[in-house]
Amino acid sequence: MLLSSFQRPLHPQTVSTKNNNFAPIHFQHQGRQLSFILQRARSSHSRATRASAMPHARREPSTTTPQPKSVAVIGGGLAGLSAAKAAVQAGLLPTIFDRRPSIGGMWGDAAGATYASLHTNVSRFTCSFSDFPWPPGSPDFPTAAQVGDYLSAYQRAFLPPDKCRLRLGCEVLRVLRPSPPPAPPPPPPPPLPPRTPETQHAGDPPRTEQTRTEQQQQLPWVVEWHEAQPSPGASAPTHGSSHTQHFDFVVVASGFCAAPRIPSIPGLDSFPGLLLHSAAYRGPHSLRLAAAAAAGAGRRCRRVAVVGAGHSAADIAADIAAAGGGTGAGGGTAAAAAPEPASDPDASVMPMEVIHVTPRPFWVLPRYLPLSLDAAAPPFAPLDVMCHRWSARPGCEGAENDKGRERLFASREERVKDNAFWATVCGDQGALLSPALAISPGSSEPMVGSITDCYGPLVASGRLKVLRGRLHRVEGSTLELSGGPPGGGGGGGAAAADSAVAAAAPPPAPLRDVDAIVLCTGMRPSLSFLPAEVLETLSYTPYDDYVPLALHRQVLHPDVPGLAFVGVFRSPFFAVVELQARLAAAAAAGTLPAAEADPAAQRAGVDLELRVRQYEPRTPYPRVDFVGHADGLAAALGVRPPAEWRAAHDVIVAAHYGVFPGPSAAANSTTTAETQGGEAAAAARTTAAVDDDDGDASAAAAAAMGDAVAAAPEGVRRALDDVAAAMRSYRGGHRVASAVFHDLAGEWALHRRIVSRLPSSPSGEVTGRATFTATAADTSGVYSPAAGGAGGLSYLYEEQGQFAMLGGPVMRVRREYVYAYDSTADRIDVFFAEGGSRRGAFFHSLRFLPPEEQSSSAAAAAAPAAAAAAQPAAATSAEAAAATAAADVAATDAGGASAATASSPASPAAGAAAAAAAAAGWRAVGEHLCVRDMYDASYRFSFQGLRLRQFEIEFRVKGPNKDYTATATYTRQPGGGRIPYEGC
Repeated sequence: MLLSSFQRPLHPQTVSTKNNNFAPIHFQHQGRQLSFILQRARSSHSRATRASAMPHARREPSTTTPQPKSVAVIGGGLAGLSAAKAAVQAGLLPTIFDRRPSIGGMWGDAAGATYASLHTNVSRFTCSFSDFPWPPGSPDFPTAAQVGDYLSAYQRAFLPPDKCRLRLGCEVLRVLRPSPPPAPPPPPPPPLPPRTPETQHAGDPPRTEQTRTEQQQQLPWVVEWHEAQPSPGASAPTHGSSHTQHFDFVVVASGFCAAPRIPSIPGLDSFPGLLLHSAAYRGPHSLRLAAAAAAGAGRRCRRVAVVGAGHSAADIAADIAAAGGGTGAGGGTAAAAAPEPASDPDASVMPMEVIHVTPRPFWVLPRYLPLSLDAAAPPFAPLDVMCHRWSARPGCEGAENDKGRERLFASREERVKDNAFWATVCGDQGALLSPALAISPGSSEPMVGSITDCYGPLVASGRLKVLRGRLHRVEGSTLELSGGPPGGGGGGGAAAADSAVAAAAPPPAPLRDVDAIVLCTGMRPSLSFLPAEVLETLSYTPYDDYVPLALHRQVLHPDVPGLAFVGVFRSPFFAVVELQARLAAAAAAGTLPAAEADPAAQRAGVDLELRVRQYEPRTPYPRVDFVGHADGLAAALGVRPPAEWRAAHDVIVAAHYGVFPGPSAAANSTTTAETQGGEAAAAARTTAAVDDDDGDASAAAAAAMGDAVAAAPEGVRRALDDVAAAMRSYRGGHRVASAVFHDLAGEWALHRRIVSRLPSSPSGEVTGRATFTATAADTSGVYSPAAGGAGGLSYLYEEQGQFAMLGGPVMRVRREYVYAYDSTADRIDVFFAEGGSRRGAFFHSLRFLPPEEQSSSAAAAAAPAAAAAAQPAAATSAEAAAATAAADVAATDAGGASAATASSPASPAAGAAAAAAAAAGWRAVGEHLCVRDMYDASYRFSFQGLRLRQFEIEFRVKGPNKDYTATATYTRQPGGGRIPYEGC
C-alpha cells in the first residue's frame, strides 16, 4: 500500500512485543510518527507463500547478464597481450592501453624502434605462447618485425573486440585509487530498541564500523590518459585533452625496457662527437649519416666506442663492425654498410674502427650450441633449447629441484662450477678471441654471457677490437677508463685471488680520438603514472635495473590489492610472462589458490624479492634459473606437469604449462578438479604420487597424461609437436653448418698432402697457414644480416705457404676463396675470390651428411684411396713415395682403422672403420665440374664443445690430364684464432 493513499491520521495500536514473531515499525507521515506491528515470517517458505499471494510483491526472474569485472591493462606488448588473454579466460573484460599506434610494444613498430639486424636471442620455441605456435617454416630466430606480426596475429586470434577493448595511441598519465567523497551527515534516526541475542538473526550482517581502508579497497581504480599518437585511421592526436575511466582491477604490463638507463659519467654531456644510446640505434647507417654530417663540418668519424657488457653491446658492436667498421687482418678495408637513403650524398664515407669497451669479460655465445660436450660430432640446437631442459638444471638429480624450487642464491662452489662448464663449451677465449675476454675456468664470479653470432668471428678476425675497462670520465674526445672487475665475468664481488690480480693490473690506457659513443648501458621500467605512495609501498627503486620492484612472484603485493604486474622484470620469456598473467587474472577474478591469496605468503614473497635485490654478488639477471622460476609459478597455479611428463618432454616450452589446466581453470569452468573429466584430478594425483616415489610411472598415470594431452587445446598440441620435430632435425644434423661456419674465423696451421697418380702432375706437401677473415656477406659488398650461424657474414679464405715437391724444388703458394653461410638453406657455399674479398665464380657447396649416412659415406670414401695406394708403383720414385703417403692417409682417414682391409663397405672391418670415422667428426661433401675436371670434396669437422678442434678437406680430382688427391688438415695456431691487436 502506498503512503500517499493515507487520507486521515492513523491511531497507534498497542501490541505486545514479547512474541518474537512481531516487530514494531516506525516512520513519519504528514509530521506525525506512525507505528505498525508486522508479523515476522516463521520461515522463508511462509514469506514466499505470502509474496505469491500479493500480486504487487511478485518479482520476475532477472534476464540481464552480470557485468564482468573491468581490467585496465597498461601496455600492448607481449606482457599486455598475455594479461588481456588471461583476463578474458577468467571471465573479465580487459582494456589495453598503449601509447604506440599498433599492438606489439617495441616489436610492433619494429621499423622505428629496433635496428634492422635485430633477431631474437632465444629461439621461437621460447618466444612462443603456450597455445599459439609459430607458422610452419618460421625461422628459428625471428626478426623483430616477425615477432611483431606474431603478436598481432595472437591478438586477432584471442582478443576480439567484443572480448577486449583497445586504446592504441593512448598514453596513460595517472592511475589512481580515489578516496570516497564525503557524504553529508544523515538526519539522526529514531532510536531503535537494542538488538538482543534473541532478536539477532543469522541473515543479518554484523553491526561493525567499516574502516576507511576497507572502503578504499572496494572502490574502482581510475585511469587517466590522453591521445599520444593517432590510432589507425584517426587524425592527429589531441594532446590537450585527457580522459578518465574507472576499472575494478589494473595490470601494469608496460615492460622493463621502457626508458634508457644512462649512467652519470663526468664529461659525458660535453662530448663533442656523436652520443647515442642503444635505444636510439637503428643500424650502422645511424653512424654513417652522422659521419657524413661530421665530414661536412670539417670532422671525420673514424673511431666508434661501444660501451657496455650486455647482449645489446655485443650485438651492436658486431653490427657496426660487420657493416663498415675496421680493417681486415689482410689489410683490406671493410665493405660498405647497408644502403643509405637516396638523399644521402655521402653514402661512401671511409670505414670506421669499432672498439668494444666492456667493464668485464663475458662468455661469447652463438645462438646454436652443442647438446653434447664429449662428442666430436655433437648435435647443435638453439642455446635456449640446450639450456632450458629439466634434465639440464644444476643439481637436477636432487629432490629439492624436483619440487620445483628456484635456485636464487648460488654458492661460490656453484658459481665456479658454472664457469667451468662454460669454459668447456667456449674454450680459452683469451687465446681464441681476445685477452680482454679471458675468463678463468675457476672463477667464482657469476656467469655472464652475451648471445651473438657475429661477435666472435669479427673479434677473431681482427675486425672488432675489445678493451676491458669501465668508462670513468670523458675529456673532449678521450675516454678515460678505470679497471673493471676481475676476469670472472660477473657484476659482484670476486674471489680474493682474483681481486689481488685485478689490483695489481694497471688501469687501461685512455682511448683517444673517439668520434662516436654508443652507450649500451641498459634499460629500466618507467612507472611515473603510479601514485607516489603506491610506489613507496612497492619499494620502487627507479634507477635500479636489477630488481626495481618488490613483489610476490614479481606480480602481487598484499598492501596494494587490485593491482598486479606482468612482465615488468628482466628477461621476460613467454612462458614466465604467461604464467604471471594467469596469476594476475586469478587475483582479479578472486580465484587465487588459498596459498597464493594468503597475505602472509605474499609478504614472504616480497621479502624474498628484497633479499634478491640485496644479495651480492649480483648475477646478470635476478632470475637466472628460468626452469625453476617457471616451475615455481606453475606449481603455484597448479599447472606444473607431473614428473613422468617432465622426464618424457625434457625441453621446456610454454606449451607444457598449457596441458594440465589446474584448479583455477577448473573453477572457471564451474567444475572442480575432481569432476572435470578426470584429467586435471588424475594429473594432480599423479604429480603427488610421482613426487613421493621418485618418479616410478604407473600405467594409470601414463593414461592420465595421454588423456590430458588429448583434452589440451589444439594449439598446445601443435606447439608440442613442433618442438619434437625440431629436436629430431637437430639430432639429424640441422644447423651443424651454422656451428662450423661460426668457428672457422681466425688462423689455422695448414698441412696438405698431394698424391698424384699421373707423372705429369707433381706430388708433395704444403705447409703454411690459412686465415678466415670475416667480411660482408653479399657479392656487392653490402651487409645483409640474417639469423643463424654468423648470419650476414662471409669469410675471405687466404692461404699462404710453401709447396715442397717430392724429389723436386720448393715453391711459394697462395690461394683465396670466399666462404658464405646461407641461413635459410643451412648451407655453406664456397666461391672463388675476385678482387679481394668479393665473391667470384661459384666453386661448390657443403652438404652435411646426417648420422645415418656418415658411416656408409666414410667407408665408401676410404676404399678408392686405399685401392689407389695399393696400385703398382708409378714410373718415378717420387710417385712411389706419394703412393706410400696416400696409403698412410687412407689408413688414418677412418680414425685409425686400416682402410686397406675395407674391400667392401659391408665387411666388418669397413663397418668398424666407418663407425670410427663418424665418431671423429661431422662429414660434409661437395662437388664441382671445372670444364672437364671433376672435383669431389670431402670435409670432416671435429668439435670439442663449441670449438672446432680440427678439420680436414680432401679433394679427389679426376680429368683428362688430372688424377690426384689433396688432403689438407687444419689445426689451431698456438696463439689460437686471435689476430694480435697492438694498443689503441
